[in-house]
Amino acid sequence: MNSTLKIAVPIFILMAVVFGITFFAQYAPKSPESDPELRGGDTDAHEPPLRFANATRVWDPPDTLSVGTPFGIRYRGLELMAPSADPAKSFENDRNPFEYSLQDRVFPAYFEPGEKLYSTSFWFQNRNPKPVVLQLQYVSCSSCSGGRLAPLPPPVTRQLLQMTAISCLPQGLFNALPIGMAGPSANLQPERLKWEQHSYQEEIKPKYSIPAANDTDGWSPQWGILELQFKVTAIGPKTLAADFAMQVEGRAATVPAKFSISFEGANAFEVSPPRITIGELTANSDPRTHELVVYSSTRGPNRTGYGEPGDLSPPQVDVRLPTGGTDTARFLTLSTPVRVPEEELPALAEEIAKTIRKSVRVQSAYKLTMQVTPKVGESRIEIGLLERDIWVAMPGAAERRVRVSGLVRGPVWLDNERSDIDLLTYRNSLGVTGQRFRLISEDRKAKVEVVAVEGDAKDFLKATLEELPPEGDYAQFDLKLTIPPNARTGSWTGVVVLEVKGANPQRIRIPVKGRGQL
Repeated sequence: MNSTLKIAVPIFILMAVVFGITFFAQYAPKSPESDPELRGGDTDAHEPPLRFANATRVWDPPDTLSVGTPFGIRYRGLELMAPSADPAKSFENDRNPFEYSLQDRVFPAYFEPGEKLYSTSFWFQNRNPKPVVLQLQYVSCSSCSGGRLAPLPPPVTRQLLQMTAISCLPQGLFNALPIGMAGPSANLQPERLKWEQHSYQEEIKPKYSIPAANDTDGWSPQWGILELQFKVTAIGPKTLAADFAMQVEGRAATVPAKFSISFEGANAFEVSPPRITIGELTANSDPRTHELVVYSSTRGPNRTGYGEPGDLSPPQVDVRLPTGGTDTARFLTLSTPVRVPEEELPALAEEIAKTIRKSVRVQSAYKLTMQVTPKVGESRIEIGLLERDIWVAMPGAAERRVRVSGLVRGPVWLDNERSDIDLLTYRNSLGVTGQRFRLISEDRKAKVEVVAVEGDAKDFLKATLEELPPEGDYAQFDLKLTIPPNARTGSWTGVVVLEVKGANPQRIRIPVKGRGQL
């Protein structure tokens, strides 16, 4: 509750100022310069068909906004004071960066792909004494979009203004309204609005009708809501563009109105970093730790309303070998995931953005620590290329993988400082006949044996080891690899597992790859 109040109170003050700006802009005394009627002109000829608050929807990260006094707000170095007495600045596309950013600040921006239709609202006003028709001319994706429009009945608008409905401003402020705001919110319940719905896939150039202005009491402007709906079909950024034509009844001319919604299809959760390199270590190295963050741009405490994906569940983690099986010796372990407090999420988002090199919205997150321990009891980590996969899972979402890699130095190694073996491309009909690779041990009396072949090559790659005469202080071995004719076409990978015998045996894992060609 305390953390919610810390966020809610300054935002409430901020939204109060916004409402004041809008209210005074709507109802401040008009001047001859700003009003055609006072100039003796024709209002119908000069007034545009509709005035929209804005025409774009794109997430605006809250990185530079700070709340000042109740009478002024500093936004990106610009001091905006309330009230504004210029009615021409109300309900116009991109009228100022302050209002534009506020509406985009609460736009979720990230959505999970699927069949669900998401939506975003654009508020407008008709000041003409005649009805207006809004007709779709073009949409960039008709199969994944739709829209509906609802004029606000005068009683509803009057109640909104008189009750100072802060929480009901365009795009809303909270999914769960602050205490005391439930009443104003009820004014916009579906039963109080008459929506005109159209599917852009099924209808060609559908039309919406907006009643004429009839603000006889000064509290009943003809406001309305255009709600554009969109479906997210793939992972990645996308912009939906929709072009409309506005026409006042009785006028031949039409006025264009162009809208765009920028959003991004996102997985239910991601893991940062997606890859961890631990460098070189030996069986005697100290344990090494790295922090993992499991975060979501689509799931969190603020995305638990009807039709939303809900909160982020605690992740389940599993460590596996890339060639299959699990790390039974537990050289790599993971701590229990810990939920990141909401107040720390903005700073966490900045850290993740540096890793993935783009802005990201973090609705919720968990942190856990990965530790690599080269020696567990009497067991020692395998010599050679170290590879482990951390698989992260949670209900209703696809698994995500983090590859952990490094190099373990030990008493036995491949000659020429090699960490793996590449058999390159060979003719499948001939196979591979006894290619040899030298192993060296710092112990003249070392005994090394082949234990197994793992991975794709386990059924056809044959590995044998021959001990050679020592050279100086070092023992030497010949590793011979053989593939029978017609064994496998295409690319493959495998691992030859060796073991250094002794009181504390230690295994050596040598990755092998090749490509059989017809």
